[in-house]
Amino acid sequence: MEPRHKPRIKTAEKTKVSHRASSLSVQQKRVRSNKDRFLMGDSPYHLLFQKIRDAIFVADIRTRRIVDVNLAAVRLMGYSRKKLLTMKADQLHPESVRAETMEGFKRHAAGSTEEVESLVLTSRGREVPVGIRTSALKIEGEKRLLGIFRDITERKNMERNLNDQKAFFNDVLESIQDGISILDNDLNILYTNSTMKKWYAHNLPHTGRKCFDVYQGRTKPCEICPSIQTLKSGKEAVEIVPYTGEKGVQGWQELYAFPLVDSMTSKVTGVIEYVHDITERRRMEEALRESEEKYRMIFEDSPLGILHIDRNGVVTACNEHLARILGADREKVIGFNMLTSLRNEKLRSAVTSALSGKRGYFEGEYLSVLGGKHSFLKADYSPLLSDDGSVLGVTGILEDISRRKKAEEAVLKIARGVSAEVGEKYFRSMVEHLAKILEADYAFIAEIMADQPHMIRTIAMYADGGIVDNVEFNLQGTPCESTLGKSAHSYSRDVQKLFPECELLVKMNVHAYIGIPLFDLTGRSLGIMVVMFKSAVNNIKMIESTLQIFSDRAEAEIERRLSDEALRESERSYRTLAQNLPAVVYRIFLRENNRMHFFNNLLKTMTGYSEEELSHGRVCSIEPLIISEQRQGVIREIERALSEERRFSVEYPIRHKDGTIRFFLERGTPVSGADGKPLYIDGLIYDITENKRMEEELSRAQRLETAGRIAGQIAHDFNNLLSPLMAYPDLMRMECAEKNSKLLPLLDQMQSAAIQMAEINQQLLTLGRRGHYTLEAVHLNAVIEELLGSMPIPHTVTVEKKYDPDLLPVKGGSAQLSRVFTNVIANAVESMADVGTLRIATKNVYLDQPLKSYETIQGGEYVRVDVEDTGCGISPEIINSIFDPFFTTKKADKKRGSGLGLSVVKAVIEDHNGYIGIVSRSGKGTTFSLYFPITRDVEFQAKAAEEIAGGSERLLIVDDDPVQREVIKRLLDQLGYKVHAVESGEEAVEYVKGHPQDLLILDMIMDGIDGTETFRRIREFRPDQKAAILSGYAETERVAEAQRMGAGIYIRKPVDLKSLARAVRLEIDQS
Repeated sequence: MEPRHKPRIKTAEKTKVSHRASSLSVQQKRVRSNKDRFLMGDSPYHLLFQKIRDAIFVADIRTRRIVDVNLAAVRLMGYSRKKLLTMKADQLHPESVRAETMEGFKRHAAGSTEEVESLVLTSRGREVPVGIRTSALKIEGEKRLLGIFRDITERKNMERNLNDQKAFFNDVLESIQDGISILDNDLNILYTNSTMKKWYAHNLPHTGRKCFDVYQGRTKPCEICPSIQTLKSGKEAVEIVPYTGEKGVQGWQELYAFPLVDSMTSKVTGVIEYVHDITERRRMEEALRESEEKYRMIFEDSPLGILHIDRNGVVTACNEHLARILGADREKVIGFNMLTSLRNEKLRSAVTSALSGKRGYFEGEYLSVLGGKHSFLKADYSPLLSDDGSVLGVTGILEDISRRKKAEEAVLKIARGVSAEVGEKYFRSMVEHLAKILEADYAFIAEIMADQPHMIRTIAMYADGGIVDNVEFNLQGTPCESTLGKSAHSYSRDVQKLFPECELLVKMNVHAYIGIPLFDLTGRSLGIMVVMFKSAVNNIKMIESTLQIFSDRAEAEIERRLSDEALRESERSYRTLAQNLPAVVYRIFLRENNRMHFFNNLLKTMTGYSEEELSHGRVCSIEPLIISEQRQGVIREIERALSEERRFSVEYPIRHKDGTIRFFLERGTPVSGADGKPLYIDGLIYDITENKRMEEELSRAQRLETAGRIAGQIAHDFNNLLSPLMAYPDLMRMECAEKNSKLLPLLDQMQSAAIQMAEINQQLLTLGRRGHYTLEAVHLNAVIEELLGSMPIPHTVTVEKKYDPDLLPVKGGSAQLSRVFTNVIANAVESMADVGTLRIATKNVYLDQPLKSYETIQGGEYVRVDVEDTGCGISPEIINSIFDPFFTTKKADKKRGSGLGLSVVKAVIEDHNGYIGIVSRSGKGTTFSLYFPITRDVEFQAKAAEEIAGGSERLLIVDDDPVQREVIKRLLDQLGYKVHAVESGEEAVEYVKGHPQDLLILDMIMDGIDGTETFRRIREFRPDQKAAILSGYAETERVAEAQRMGAGIYIRKPVDLKSLARAVRLEIDQS
């Protein structure tokens, strides 16, 4: 809507109005009174509103509906003003940015003034990029949001073009194989391309650092720096600079510096460095110089004769060696015409061939025209061609092969002499032929001594005209030391002067030495091949070449020799391994009626049968020993494994020759022949009887533990239920004693049954309360004696007692131990049917190593209680079940047991860390041996110590058992002695050397040297040393041997204070 007239606006005011239009939020305070007039057509602000080139939208903040737009908004969107006023703010934007733009709407409505970029969707569906600035207003009391939209299409296009150009130039810079670096005026790195980053990867990052720091590892600029020159002059500069990598100077670079000039000020603002790696070029230039020098040296110093012939056949140049080959002066050779003056037709023909453009070759005898020298000559002539193919001349290479011819004859003779020999004969034949054909005084082949690498041993040696005995000698100071494992060494004369410490050279009068090292295929040193001469030699190279030719065969023979020795050693090791394996090692030959071959001698140990006893004809097999019920199953499993060509593993029981059942584990692997069918089986057979027994022990322990838990759960309730059964019979007896006497026997039976039930419940309680009792020092002699006095043992049973008067105490619960002995003794009496002999014995015992009995008893100190009866014994079929809860052999009689007695015994002994041993003979009786660990109560021993004589002498305890050392040391400390303890015989010997002792207490059986050997060694330097012998075994031959050397009293383990004090005092006081 156009205003009626145009108001006059001063220039200053125009500036203010323009400022207001772009900063509405800032001007709100000053034009607050004009807000309501802003949308009115006659307002000067509205005129400005319409004339602004940027699109303006005014939207209601609450509804987001557009309430006003200017003409620029109509042009931008392509909609009419009327249409735009029906739209909401979010409809201005395409779906892809609508959500994000509306989030910005919310922030702007809340007062944010950030400028954002977005897209608007025109009426023609075109998406136009815009920059949006907003301001929150309040017009006519309503909250409005003013949005100024500027079309930034052109700017975006320019940015895109700029980015494309930047990406293009960046790709160009990054793809350049040379280095590009941009620096500022202070030599700070602004940019490096990928090549520079690769070259100087060890100094990343580059940007922001000084160029001389990154590229040269310096703290200040380089003395010659093209970049500094460019910054000063504004002109291009170039220098050759070293390339400093991670390991120092590694090459050279050509560095070009170009100025970066500000187009506005024409000032140099930085430098572009272009870096080209010229390392290879420098190396090639250096190599070219070296090559030229090398070829000059080759020409002059070559061991071959070299000459140049022009196209007329005249020699124009030659080296000194050629003159020597021809036997003439160099000056005489140059100018010689090879076409007109040569008398040898074949040699002249070779020269003529080369001059015609072909290669010429000659080999044969030659008599020099110039020097009259006769030799074998090899000549090779090659044409020198121009670019157009014409012949410019000829290059000739001549070699005097007289020595080679001689060497070839020698090699042929040696080869013929040794070709049919192998092994030791080869080595002897080789050294003999080498010596005779090379006219050497000595020749030998030697190998390194594996156990002494500084020594070598000859395999074959020739000296004094024949083969002599092999010798060993130290390499140090000999020429062989320089040769072995390194390279060939030759000394044509005066070798003794070079190796003055080598006595062998002097003794053998050797003056010349040629040696070749010998290696295996992996490069490992094997030995050496040597020839030596009593006089100087001139043909060193020929001799060396001859040795080199035969070194391969010598190396192969030594390797074969070592392989044979290794194979024999491997066989010995395998046999030793097989003999020491805890299993039968066998091979079954499937195509020979399953014949078994055994690789060790364990068959008889494990089965009781020898191989001959198990053989039927030529076939040996343990199949008949397998228990018949399982034999077919084992055979089927092995046959199935064979058919499937897989390994097998089977367990089965066998009957030992002594009648016992043993359990075996057999593992085998079938091996097929060339036809793909099984040829034989390799296998092992293990005796797993002990494993089975341990598994059974574990199973019994688990069953016992389970029974204990069940017993603990029911025993207390069972006790409550027993109370009326125990008490009411007496009350009932009182009530009916006179009324009905026929009930009295019934009441007696009821009360007797209740008492038995209470006893069974007491067993259950013991099982259920395992470990829940007070432990104290207990003397088992007293416990057993008191128990025997209270048990109702029939007079038909004879009781024999044998108590150890020095029995040591054990730690345990008295009541539980009493129940153990009660159950074991009651079981023994019942097994004899109340008639027989009951023997009870106690004893201190010491086990040096585990003892296999009913269960494995670990080594240590124990009190052993033996309860022996003369009853019916325990059959092998049930012996593994007797400790199972509720197991009983009493089926129907009135004494039928609960099956808990021995379960309680087992449980209580385990709680005391004890063990049970059983020996039973059917029809003869059973012995239960109960082992209880000894306790050494300090207070108890101390009381005894007050009454026992001690001393202050120095005593040394030698025992490898730490528990025994500590026990004996504590006892002797209480007696006042000065005690030291060591754990081995070797340590004791060293200790006594510096610390004299009044008495040694020696354990007989120890790791390392035993007690007897320890005493013998100490007696060597202390012949009057006293000693007492300590052991848990019976007196042996080793004990007797020690006593013959002077050892005194024998002390049996386990020790107690009284017996130990008596023995020590007696031995010390003995004169």
